[in-house]
Amino acid sequence: MPKESIRTFIALEIDEKIKEVIAEIQNKIKQTNSLRGKWIPKDNLHLTLKFLGDTPLKLIEQINNKIKGCFKNECKINCNLARIGTFPNAKFPRVIWAGIEGDNSQIINLAQILERILFELGFKKEKRNFKTHITICRTKQILDYNRLKYILEEINKTFEPVEFIINKITLFESNLTPKGPIYIPLSNCFLQ
Repeated sequence: MPKESIRTFIALEIDEKIKEVIAEIQNKIKQTNSLRGKWIPKDNLHLTLKFLGDTPLKLIEQINNKIKGCFKNECKINCNLARIGTFPNAKFPRVIWAGIEGDNSQIINLAQILERILFELGFKKEKRNFKTHITICRTKQILDYNRLKYILEEINKTFEPVEFIINKITLFESNLTPKGPIYIPLSNCFLQ
């Protein structure tokens, strides 16, 4: 029986240079043995604008058309990879993320537009405010809080922001497998 829906999300893709920098940061944190978690593989790193979840196949073309219609004249985004942080906060780090500085208002605006146009297609609006970040690890267990806190502080003290340009919005399919998710690009919208 054919599938009627697929799991999807919309993201800004980041270039290989930035993925390499983030992979080095991940390795520094891993070497401390301060946590157990789900590390995001280098090839899967991205900046999520909107997680859609189970998406009816019949809506995929409409979503593509909405994205391309809204963002076809959008300018490329100049960014800096900046500091490392945690959600919800430093005392209870459930997610470790890499921060983005630069024209965050443009990224936030893209996310807000997506919320609006996807709501028109029947997708729920996100309750939390959008925060510009690249998830690098979802923690399962903190083994040594002080060691983790120390390495994050050290990384942030010595980190030099890295400039990069975001030039593509992508609708991805996310296939969940026992070895982790596989992300398949379904469509791209290139920024000017």
